[in-house]
Amino acid sequence: MRTVPEAMSAMKRCAEDTAHSRRKVRRDSESAVALLEVILALVLFVAAAAVVTSGLNSALHSLDRQRAHLDMVNLASSILAEIQLGIRSLEVGSAQELPPPWEQFTVELAITATRTELAEAGGLTHVEAIIRHSESTVVHRLSQGIRLPTPRPLQTPEEIEP
Repeated sequence: MRTVPEAMSAMKRCAEDTAHSRRKVRRDSESAVALLEVILALVLFVAAAAVVTSGLNSALHSLDRQRAHLDMVNLASSILAEIQLGIRSLEVGSAQELPPPWEQFTVELAITATRTELAEAGGLTHVEAIIRHSESTVVHRLSQGIRLPTPRPLQTPEEIEP
């Protein structure tokens, strides 16, 4: 049999062991909670980064579409102006590739008969410039009633009167 001091000492050691194991369990659970918080924060950061990246990607695609559309509008306007000035010939029907830096665009001209007496009397011709982008399905059409110029022969320097 044990003596009272030995029993007290054994009880004290048992209490210390129990307290020590409780502290260890508490430390382990605190570190598990901290690890869980870190993992949750990482998941939230990755989700937020994915949303921001998706938004930026969408904005860049929209910007590219707007730039292509603006280029198409400007090209169609320029082509119709060149036809009015007599600089560009009317090659109807076939799509023509444009020179650099607009090699990703093609232009096609369509001429239709005028339907009003006023337009016929004024000598107007309905010309439509159809611009296509080769990398997408975007098509821009711009039409205008144009009085086609009569081609004039070029003058040589001798023919010009001083």
